[in-house]
Amino acid sequence: MVSVWVTNGAIIADGQLVLSDGRTFTLSDIPGQGFNQNRLNKIIAAVQSIIDVRLLIADIPDGDLDQTPALAGDDAFFLATYGGRVFLDGNERVTRSTLIDITFENGELIPHLSVVE
Repeated sequence: MVSVWVTNGAIIADGQLVLSDGRTFTLSDIPGQGFNQNRLNKIIAAVQSIIDVRLLIADIPDGDLDQTPALAGDDAFFLATYGGRVFLDGNERVTRSTLIDITFENGELIPHLSVVE
């Protein structure tokens, strides 16, 4: 089951993407004209960052099983324990339950969501 989804289906090219938890992303936030692959990749990355849950490694509470491997930068621990759902990104622990891809079809942006295993 996908944890976060796009509630407004296809997105008109100059509109907003609305997520199931109420957060929004306005397409005009990404500079550029049209929807070439480079701009689509920027939109996908921006929306993915909204969907992901990030926590500073320094803020992982004492007693959390992730604290020691996170402080050590032990990527292998996170891969072995969580697959692709939890990983380190710089000084943050990222939890990703939903992966988004967006295609441009017939003048609309079409979101494609999948569960991260």
